[in-house]
Amino acid sequence: MKKKITVDQLKPGMFILDFNCSWFNHPFFGSSKQVKDKKTIEKIIKSGIREVYIDTNRGLDVFDAVTEEEVNNEVQTELNNIIEPVNNVIEDVEPVAVQEELVKATKIQNEAKVLVQDIMNDIRLGKQVKTEHVEPVVENMIYSIFRNKNALTSLARMKTANEYTFYHSVSVGIQMIAFGKHLGLDMNTLKAIGLGGLLHDIGKMKVPDKLLNKSGQLTKEEFLILKKHVEYGCAIVEETSGINEAAMHVVAQHHEDLTGVVIHMA
Repeated sequence: MKKKITVDQLKPGMFILDFNCSWFNHPFFGSSKQVKDKKTIEKIIKSGIREVYIDTNRGLDVFDAVTEEEVNNEVQTELNNIIEPVNNVIEDVEPVAVQEELVKATKIQNEAKVLVQDIMNDIRLGKQVKTEHVEPVVENMIYSIFRNKNALTSLARMKTANEYTFYHSVSVGIQMIAFGKHLGLDMNTLKAIGLGGLLHDIGKMKVPDKLLNKSGQLTKEEFLILKKHVEYGCAIVEETSGINEAAMHVVAQHHEDLTGVVIHMA
Protein backbone atom coordinates (compact mmCIF):
# COMPACT_ATOMS: atom_id res chain seq x y z
CA MET A 1 0.00 0.00 0.00
CA LYS A 2 1.20 3.50 -0.81
CA LYS A 3 1.25 5.88 2.18
CA LYS A 4 2.41 9.43 2.77
CA ILE A 5 4.70 10.09 5.75
CA THR A 6 6.94 12.87 7.05
CA VAL A 7 10.71 12.42 6.79
CA ASP A 8 11.07 12.21 10.58
CA GLN A 9 9.04 8.98 10.39
CA LEU A 10 11.54 7.34 8.02
CA LYS A 11 13.40 4.28 9.23
CA PRO A 12 15.90 1.88 7.64
CA GLY A 13 13.96 -0.91 5.97
CA MET A 14 11.33 1.36 4.43
CA PHE A 15 10.86 1.61 0.68
CA ILE A 16 10.35 5.12 -0.73
CA LEU A 17 8.10 4.99 -3.78
CA ASP A 18 7.98 8.77 -4.43
CA PHE A 19 9.98 11.63 -2.97
CA ASN A 20 6.96 13.95 -3.26
CA CYS A 21 8.95 16.67 -4.99
CA SER A 22 10.24 17.70 -8.38
CA TRP A 23 13.14 15.57 -9.59
CA PHE A 24 15.28 18.74 -9.44
CA ASN A 25 15.02 18.70 -5.65
CA HIS A 26 16.03 15.23 -4.54
CA PRO A 27 19.58 13.84 -4.58
CA PHE A 28 18.91 10.35 -5.92
CA PHE A 29 18.80 8.72 -9.32
CA GLY A 30 15.25 7.59 -10.02
CA SER A 31 11.99 8.21 -8.17
CA SER A 32 12.16 5.31 -5.68
CA LYS A 33 14.71 4.03 -3.20
CA GLN A 34 15.20 1.46 -0.48
CA VAL A 35 16.16 3.12 2.82
CA LYS A 36 19.15 1.06 3.92
CA ASP A 37 20.63 3.21 6.69
CA LYS A 38 20.41 6.47 8.62
CA LYS A 39 22.80 8.16 6.16
CA THR A 40 20.15 7.85 3.47
CA ILE A 41 17.59 9.49 5.76
CA GLU A 42 20.02 12.30 6.63
CA LYS A 43 20.63 12.91 2.93
CA ILE A 44 16.88 13.16 2.29
CA ILE A 45 16.37 15.61 5.17
CA LYS A 46 19.37 17.70 4.07
CA SER A 47 17.89 18.03 0.56
CA GLY A 48 14.88 19.86 2.05
CA ILE A 49 12.30 17.13 1.48
CA ARG A 50 9.58 17.12 4.14
CA GLU A 51 7.26 14.28 3.05
CA VAL A 52 7.61 11.08 1.02
CA TYR A 53 5.43 8.20 -0.17
CA ILE A 54 6.37 4.72 1.02
CA ASP A 55 5.31 1.32 -0.31
CA THR A 56 4.34 -0.84 2.66
CA ASN A 57 4.35 -3.97 0.51
CA ARG A 58 8.09 -3.55 -0.12
CA GLY A 59 9.24 -2.19 3.23
CA LEU A 60 8.31 -1.23 6.78
CA ASP A 61 4.92 0.38 7.49
CA VAL A 62 3.71 3.39 9.48
CA PHE A 63 0.30 2.24 10.60
CA ASP A 64 -1.31 5.63 11.25
CA ALA A 65 -0.01 7.25 8.04
CA VAL A 66 -2.53 8.47 5.47
CA THR A 67 -2.96 6.37 2.34
CA GLU A 68 -2.55 7.62 -1.22
CA GLU A 69 -6.33 7.30 -1.69
CA GLU A 70 -6.97 9.54 1.31
CA VAL A 71 -4.51 12.13 -0.02
CA ASN A 72 -6.09 12.06 -3.48
CA ASN A 73 -9.59 12.43 -2.03
CA GLU A 74 -8.44 15.48 -0.09
CA VAL A 75 -6.85 17.00 -3.19
CA GLN A 76 -9.97 16.31 -5.25
CA THR A 77 -12.12 18.00 -2.63
CA GLU A 78 -9.89 21.06 -2.78
CA LEU A 79 -10.08 21.08 -6.59
CA ASN A 80 -13.87 20.85 -6.49
CA ASN A 81 -13.94 23.87 -4.19
CA ILE A 82 -11.67 25.84 -6.51
CA ILE A 83 -13.19 24.97 -9.89
CA GLU A 84 -16.51 26.59 -10.67
CA PRO A 85 -17.86 25.01 -13.87
CA VAL A 86 -18.87 27.46 -16.59
CA ASN A 87 -21.43 25.94 -18.92
CA ASN A 88 -21.93 26.93 -22.57
CA VAL A 89 -18.65 28.80 -22.83
CA ILE A 90 -19.10 28.78 -26.63
CA GLU A 91 -22.78 29.27 -27.23
CA ASP A 92 -22.77 29.58 -31.03
CA VAL A 93 -21.20 26.17 -31.78
CA GLU A 94 -23.59 23.56 -33.15
CA PRO A 95 -22.74 19.89 -32.49
CA VAL A 96 -22.04 17.79 -35.58
CA ALA A 97 -21.57 14.09 -36.30
CA VAL A 98 -18.09 12.66 -35.74
CA GLN A 99 -17.62 11.79 -39.42
CA GLU A 100 -18.44 15.35 -40.45
CA GLU A 101 -16.01 16.85 -37.95
CA LEU A 102 -13.27 14.33 -38.72
CA VAL A 103 -12.38 16.10 -41.99
CA LYS A 104 -11.89 19.44 -40.23
CA ALA A 105 -10.19 17.80 -37.27
CA THR A 106 -7.61 16.12 -39.51
CA LYS A 107 -6.71 19.45 -41.06
CA ILE A 108 -6.51 21.12 -37.64
CA GLN A 109 -4.27 18.38 -36.28
CA ASN A 110 -1.91 18.64 -39.25
CA GLU A 111 -1.74 22.42 -38.90
CA ALA A 112 -0.96 22.06 -35.21
CA LYS A 113 1.75 19.46 -35.89
CA VAL A 114 3.45 21.73 -38.44
CA LEU A 115 3.18 24.66 -36.03
CA VAL A 116 4.80 22.73 -33.17
CA GLN A 117 7.52 21.52 -35.53
CA ASP A 118 8.25 25.10 -36.64
CA ILE A 119 8.28 26.34 -33.03
CA MET A 120 10.72 23.67 -31.94
CA ASN A 121 12.99 24.33 -34.91
CA ASP A 122 12.95 28.04 -34.04
CA ILE A 123 13.92 27.25 -30.44
CA ARG A 124 16.88 25.23 -31.68
CA LEU A 125 17.97 28.30 -33.64
CA GLY A 126 17.64 30.53 -30.59
CA LYS A 127 14.45 32.26 -31.70
CA GLN A 128 11.48 33.08 -29.46
CA VAL A 129 8.01 31.54 -29.60
CA LYS A 130 5.54 33.71 -31.53
CA THR A 131 2.30 33.30 -29.62
CA GLU A 132 0.34 35.18 -32.26
CA HIS A 133 0.92 32.18 -34.54
CA VAL A 134 -0.15 29.68 -31.89
CA GLU A 135 -3.39 31.23 -30.64
CA PRO A 136 -5.45 30.75 -33.85
CA VAL A 137 -4.49 27.07 -33.96
CA VAL A 138 -5.47 26.58 -30.32
CA GLU A 139 -8.82 28.29 -31.00
CA ASN A 140 -9.45 25.95 -33.94
CA MET A 141 -8.75 22.98 -31.66
CA ILE A 142 -11.21 24.32 -29.08
CA TYR A 143 -14.00 24.84 -31.62
CA SER A 144 -13.44 21.39 -33.10
CA ILE A 145 -13.74 19.76 -29.67
CA PHE A 146 -16.94 21.69 -28.97
CA ARG A 147 -18.42 20.59 -32.31
CA ASN A 148 -17.56 16.94 -31.61
CA LYS A 149 -14.82 16.03 -29.14
CA ASN A 150 -14.51 12.46 -30.43
CA ALA A 151 -13.08 13.48 -33.80
CA LEU A 152 -10.00 15.38 -32.67
CA THR A 153 -9.38 13.28 -29.56
CA SER A 154 -9.39 10.09 -31.63
CA LEU A 155 -6.74 11.58 -33.91
CA ALA A 156 -4.71 12.51 -30.82
CA ARG A 157 -4.09 8.81 -30.18
CA MET A 158 -2.11 8.29 -33.37
CA LYS A 159 1.64 7.76 -32.97
CA THR A 160 4.26 8.16 -35.65
CA ALA A 161 7.78 7.12 -34.68
CA ASN A 162 9.54 9.69 -36.88
CA GLU A 163 7.41 12.59 -35.66
CA TYR A 164 6.53 11.39 -32.16
CA THR A 165 7.60 14.58 -30.36
CA PHE A 166 5.41 16.79 -32.55
CA TYR A 167 2.32 14.57 -32.52
CA HIS A 168 2.74 14.00 -28.79
CA SER A 169 2.72 17.75 -28.11
CA VAL A 170 -0.40 18.21 -30.23
CA SER A 171 -2.03 15.25 -28.50
CA VAL A 172 -1.38 16.74 -25.06
CA GLY A 173 -2.85 20.07 -26.19
CA ILE A 174 -5.97 18.32 -27.47
CA GLN A 175 -6.43 16.27 -24.31
CA MET A 176 -5.95 19.35 -22.13
CA ILE A 177 -8.70 21.19 -23.99
CA ALA A 178 -11.03 18.18 -23.94
CA PHE A 179 -10.56 17.77 -20.19
CA GLY A 180 -11.03 21.50 -19.68
CA LYS A 181 -14.31 21.32 -21.63
CA HIS A 182 -15.40 18.46 -19.37
CA LEU A 183 -14.69 20.65 -16.33
CA GLY A 184 -16.61 23.54 -17.89
CA LEU A 185 -13.65 25.91 -17.89
CA ASP A 186 -13.99 29.33 -19.52
CA MET A 187 -12.63 30.15 -22.98
CA ASN A 188 -9.53 32.01 -21.76
CA THR A 189 -8.53 29.10 -19.54
CA LEU A 190 -9.10 26.62 -22.38
CA LYS A 191 -6.79 28.69 -24.59
CA ALA A 192 -4.15 28.82 -21.88
CA ILE A 193 -4.07 25.10 -21.12
CA GLY A 194 -4.23 24.23 -24.81
CA LEU A 195 -1.23 26.47 -25.43
CA GLY A 196 0.56 24.94 -22.47
CA GLY A 197 -0.11 21.47 -23.85
CA LEU A 198 1.37 22.35 -27.23
CA LEU A 199 4.49 23.80 -25.59
CA HIS A 200 4.90 21.44 -22.63
CA ASP A 201 7.91 19.60 -24.10
CA ILE A 202 9.53 22.61 -25.74
CA GLY A 203 12.51 22.33 -23.41
CA LYS A 204 13.52 19.09 -25.11
CA MET A 205 14.86 21.19 -27.96
CA LYS A 206 17.70 22.16 -25.61
CA VAL A 207 18.53 18.49 -24.98
CA PRO A 208 20.94 16.67 -27.35
CA ASP A 209 19.18 14.58 -30.01
CA LYS A 210 21.22 11.51 -29.08
CA LEU A 211 19.46 11.41 -25.71
CA LEU A 212 15.97 12.06 -27.08
CA ASN A 213 16.38 9.32 -29.66
CA LYS A 214 18.27 6.78 -27.55
CA SER A 215 16.51 3.41 -27.60
CA GLY A 216 18.37 1.83 -24.69
CA GLN A 217 18.38 2.72 -21.01
CA LEU A 218 19.81 6.11 -20.08
CA THR A 219 22.87 6.37 -17.86
CA LYS A 220 22.64 8.34 -14.62
CA GLU A 221 24.38 11.31 -16.26
CA GLU A 222 22.11 11.17 -19.33
CA PHE A 223 19.03 10.97 -17.13
CA LEU A 224 20.07 14.10 -15.24
CA ILE A 225 20.52 15.95 -18.52
CA LEU A 226 17.14 14.83 -19.86
CA LYS A 227 15.40 15.89 -16.65
CA LYS A 228 16.48 19.45 -17.34
CA HIS A 229 14.02 19.73 -20.25
CA VAL A 230 11.39 21.00 -17.81
CA GLU A 231 13.78 23.64 -16.50
CA TYR A 232 14.68 24.63 -20.06
CA GLY A 233 11.00 24.78 -21.03
CA CYS A 234 10.18 27.06 -18.11
CA ALA A 235 12.98 29.41 -19.10
CA ILE A 236 11.71 29.55 -22.68
CA VAL A 237 8.08 30.32 -21.84
CA GLU A 238 9.06 32.87 -19.19
CA GLU A 239 10.84 34.82 -21.91
CA THR A 240 7.87 34.55 -24.28
CA SER A 241 5.35 37.37 -24.37
CA GLY A 242 1.65 36.51 -24.36
CA ILE A 243 1.91 33.34 -22.26
CA ASN A 244 -0.09 33.50 -19.05
CA GLU A 245 0.44 31.76 -15.74
CA ALA A 246 -1.84 28.79 -16.45
CA ALA A 247 0.13 27.86 -19.59
CA MET A 248 3.39 28.20 -17.68
CA HIS A 249 2.09 25.84 -15.00
CA VAL A 250 1.42 23.18 -17.67
CA VAL A 251 5.02 23.43 -18.86
CA ALA A 252 6.46 23.47 -15.33
CA GLN A 253 4.34 20.68 -13.84
CA HIS A 254 3.68 18.25 -16.68
CA HIS A 255 5.63 15.45 -14.98
CA GLU A 256 3.85 15.87 -11.64
CA ASP A 257 0.65 14.41 -10.21
CA LEU A 258 -1.93 16.42 -8.24
CA THR A 259 0.21 16.33 -5.11
CA GLY A 260 3.38 17.48 -6.85
CA VAL A 261 4.96 14.04 -7.10
CA VAL A 262 6.90 13.34 -10.28
CA ILE A 263 5.16 10.36 -11.79
CA HIS A 264 7.17 9.57 -14.94
CA MET A 265 10.07 10.72 -17.04
CA ALA A 266 8.94 10.32 -20.68
